[in-house]
Amino acid sequence: MFKYLIFTLTIGILGCTFSQNLIPNGSFEENSSCPDNISQLEKAQPWKSVSIYTTPDYFNACGISPNITVPSNYNGYQQAQDGNGYAGIYCYTSFGSEYREYIYIKISEELKSNVCYTISFYLNLSDNSNGYLDQFGIGFSNSQPLDPNGFHFVPEFEILANGNFEDSNNWITVSESYVAQGGEKYLILGCFEDDLNIKLLVKNPGQDSTCYYYVDNVKMTECSEVNSGEMLGIPNVFTPNVDGVNDYIDFSIFEKVVLINRWGVTVVVMGSQSNFKWYGKNFREEDLPDGVYYYIADLSGIKYTGSIYLIR
Repeated sequence: MFKYLIFTLTIGILGCTFSQNLIPNGSFEENSSCPDNISQLEKAQPWKSVSIYTTPDYFNACGISPNITVPSNYNGYQQAQDGNGYAGIYCYTSFGSEYREYIYIKISEELKSNVCYTISFYLNLSDNSNGYLDQFGIGFSNSQPLDPNGFHFVPEFEILANGNFEDSNNWITVSESYVAQGGEKYLILGCFEDDLNIKLLVKNPGQDSTCYYYVDNVKMTECSEVNSGEMLGIPNVFTPNVDGVNDYIDFSIFEKVVLINRWGVTVVVMGSQSNFKWYGKNFREEDLPDGVYYYIADLSGIKYTGSIYLIR
């Protein structure tokens, strides 16, 4: 069952130092043997599929069958972003209700409470896909994420990467920050929305819709540096009641801002297309209730965090 992540940030003490990649075989180079057919993700040890009913793929230049070679394979043509191999997963298909593929891996060490981590990887939409996403799921679990009952899976903790994941020619960089509750042992990648809530953008309406992504070069490190946003003048309280006084928080100094409520749910993401003024609304422009909200902001490669008390 999905658990909301409760952030209990102590502002100013989240400092982190550079560390090694916590994801083993993040570039899918190591294998027990070269793949000789589709649906052989587990040859890229220690990567695994969440469900025994789904069949993520492993592609490598050493592949024996033309279906699973690099760069040419059954779902399109793409060079590896790093090395000779990558994984492939279906995020949506109109052929089977709720069909999703998820890949997971055991993190090399348990995540530490209230520590900021950066998760990065590369996506490429396969040539044969007729649909694409503007959100991609990054999940975490304290226990091994096995789903013996079906296709659709929801992790214990989840963050969403937002972007335009339409490119079939070039690898798309995905990079997100995550403040751990502590004890998370597994990383899961895939689309966690069900068919009613998935944001699938269709290229050619009227045709069967599939959405298949290649995944490569997965990394996870502690954030190189984290500071308090108050150092840059970000206030910790505001009153968005449209009286012309203290109605918004100005985040325009930053390059990207993620705002999270006290249950760990992302309420809004500000990026290159935003004006970086937060009026206490979610991404649907709905008023948010009074309470404490947390932010993780990027500026010149440095993370800034803080809490803001919204009072109407």
